[in-house]
Amino acid sequence: MKQLLTPEAAAEQLAVSVKTIKNLLRSGKLRGVKVGNLWRLREEALEEYLKDSIHNSAPPLASKQPIASKSTKSRKLCTPLGRQLWKIRSRMIASGEPLLGWEEIEQEIAERRGETE
Repeated sequence: MKQLLTPEAAAEQLAVSVKTIKNLLRSGKLRGVKVGNLWRLREEALEEYLKDSIHNSAPPLASKQPIASKSTKSRKLCTPLGRQLWKIRSRMIASGEPLLGWEEIEQEIAERRGETE
């Protein structure tokens, strides 16, 4: 039997919050099984979710969509830049490339500006 992931482990792999993973599991967008009060899921389910989310990602930046209000239940990215960044992030996760933390990003920016020692 293959190892099952906890929502915490899945959240770490996708670089999202545990709450996001549990919401995806409850909504059925991410396949998993609930054993008692605990959710468990397979790595294949994460891969399927990522593939589906890439194929169903936001439309190109040229198309105009109304900006979602904060009162809507489903969270939507409100700006074209936000949608584009999410699309890039999803591709990086699907490709297996490691996501950079804020410190690494700040360091890379400083290096590109020539501000490092």
